[in-house]
Formats: sequence, C-alpha cells, structure tokens
Amino acid sequence: MKFIKLFSTLSIGRLSIFALLITVAYYFMSFNNGSTIIEQVNAVKGQIGAEQARRTDIEKTMKKEEEMRGNVLQLARNLEVLKSKIPNDFKETEMSTIVNQASQSADVRIIVLSRGSQTNTVKKMGTGAELIDEIVFDISAVGTFTQLIHFVELLSKEEKVIRTRNFSIEKNSSNVDDATIKFKGEIVGYKQVAMVAPAKPDEVRK
Repeated sequence: MKFIKLFSTLSIGRLSIFALLITVAYYFMSFNNGSTIIEQVNAVKGQIGAEQARRTDIEKTMKKEEEMRGNVLQLARNLEVLKSKIPNDFKETEMSTIVNQASQSADVRIIVLSRGSQTNTVKKMGTGAELIDEIVFDISAVGTFTQLIHFVELLSKEEKVIRTRNFSIEKNSSNVDDATIKFKGEIVGYKQVAMVAPAKPDEVRK
C-alpha cells in the first residue's frame, strides 16, 4: 500500500523515468547477465585464432614456394654450367690428346687407346633442343694404384666432361714385388648435337 501511495504522489514524468530505469535494469538482469558478452568475446577470439592459423599456413606455403623457386633456379644454373662443359664439337683427336696428357702427368703407361665401336646418343637435356652424343674410347693402361687414381682424377678435372666406366683392375703380373696394376675400361666424352625435327608427311611425299 505504501508503494501505491508513493506512486500516486509522483508526476507522470517521474513515473516514466522510473519505469524506464526498471526496464533497463530488468533487461540487464534477465537478458544480459554477462554470458552474451563473454560468448561474443570468445567468438571473436576464435576468429582471431583461426585467422592467425590461416596466416601461418599461408606463410609456410609461401616459404615452400620460395624455396622451390630457388631450387629450380639453382638446378637451371647447374644445368647451364654442365652444358657449358659439353662442347658442340669434340673431335676424337682432342679426346686422345687429353687422355695422353693425363697419362703422362700421372706416369701411367697407355697400352691401348682406341675408338669404341659404339656411339650412343643419350637423353635430352634442358629445353629439349639438344641431344648428347657420347665419344667412347677403349683404354688399357698400366700403373701403380696411386698413379691410376691420379690419372682418373686428372680426367675428371678437365674442363670438358670426361668420365670412366665399365672398368676393371687386376695385377699386372704374378710377381709379388710388382706393384703395377692393369686398368681396362672405357673413357667417355660428350658433345652436344642439335635435335633435328622430324619431317612433315607432306615434305616426305615430295
């Protein structure tokens, strides 16, 4: 009853303000007790975490792509260096001269040095515009183990790509005191050959 008498003494304006305050208080107590704000904060935090994770993944992907581009560029540079050591023209006389000079420097005695019977064309390199021809020499040489190692090392250090393959070593004689070894194998050089495009059917008929 006291509250009713109190309300009856208030003006319409004050009653309106009082009603508004009660409504606001009711809203905050009933509909916004803090859980909604907490949920919104947590949702924003989750979005931030997801964006940070996405950014990290993107940075990792970009780093991998950058590394891959660097690797491709390095491989391209290595290929160009290798191709620069494979001449367009590599004569048999040049090959035999290089082998003889290396044998003299290593004190290795050449017994046989002859052109191999087989010439191979190996797989394409680079852009596919070149093929690689092998220049094969059969070799038989005699020297100590150290001398033969030095001989092969000198060939590997040549500006032009030269390698040994299909080789075997054996004692030069049955004499125990003889330290010389017989070396037999193949010495291979390389030269570039321009790839010829196949003729068109119309050109063949002509």
